[in-house]
Amino acid sequence: MIMPSDLRSDPKDIEERGVLRDDRRQKIRSRVGVLVSLYFERGWEQARRAAISQCLEEYIAIPENKIDHYKLPDDTSMRKWDRSGVPDAYRDIDKIGGDEGLYCYMIRRDPKERDDPSLWLFMALGFNVNDTRRRLSGLKAYFAPSYLYADPDRFVDLIKRWAGRLQAAHGSGGLGALSIPGAELMDDAYYYPWLMQYPGLEYDAMGSYFAQSGEDEGYKRPRSSNWLTVLGADNVAALGGREAIEARLTPGMQLIPCGQGVLVRASPLPTLGDAANGGIPEGYRTIARIIKPIRFEGYQYGVIKEPVPVKGPEVTLRWLRRFD
Repeated sequence: MIMPSDLRSDPKDIEERGVLRDDRRQKIRSRVGVLVSLYFERGWEQARRAAISQCLEEYIAIPENKIDHYKLPDDTSMRKWDRSGVPDAYRDIDKIGGDEGLYCYMIRRDPKERDDPSLWLFMALGFNVNDTRRRLSGLKAYFAPSYLYADPDRFVDLIKRWAGRLQAAHGSGGLGALSIPGAELMDDAYYYPWLMQYPGLEYDAMGSYFAQSGEDEGYKRPRSSNWLTVLGADNVAALGGREAIEARLTPGMQLIPCGQGVLVRASPLPTLGDAANGGIPEGYRTIARIIKPIRFEGYQYGVIKEPVPVKGPEVTLRWLRRFD
């Protein structure tokens, strides 16, 4: 694999050089970009689906947005989007009945690089009311770093609005190892090198998390923490309330009310987290320690594919605890 080991915490450098390429197949397999994951319960309710629709409308209205394709649940190939408003297939998301699943997927697609995860992607899954195996739904979005760095406060406010609308149970956001959703454990160990080189990166194999967090209401627990960490009302209560969380924050951190929950900002800007870029900010460590007692760690197998595979979740848990 070909990947840079000297990235700088500069959006232009990240976008131009933050590419991991499979040198045998000459294909891009991952990028460093901005990754946001929000998880919410009751994804079959009309209010949640209307919230997804609002988030999608806001996403595609971003002037810098480069998405140009979308996909329906049974499609085997992408459909071209003419950028003239929300695709017809997604305009009535809030009218889909609760006994039907919801699927929304849009991406900037390069026909010459079909495995490129892109710096622009929006995916939302709303499971149906009868699916007793999955009580959690999710939204995942990628952004070009230049969009975030141009106005970090604007970006934080966007994620605050999304999390509040969805009544998110938990979520995270920051610079991340981007992947094609669903392919994380099917491919080689493409993301592992990024995560070892740049510990500040977020990573989310959403499908694997869904599959493993169903027992004992594990899905209610925070999956991860990063530059932005969303905690819903139940998690805030489990940690002693907003004031108790805020009292533990270190200088440079922010606690932002977000619906009935909170959004915690660990530092003014996200970080790659390696020594050359200043290491891990104290705010990243602080929020990890705050949520540690309630963080989900009930993995039966790893969700990060390693170069030398192990049977259990040890590598995943070691990565998850890196800020502790």
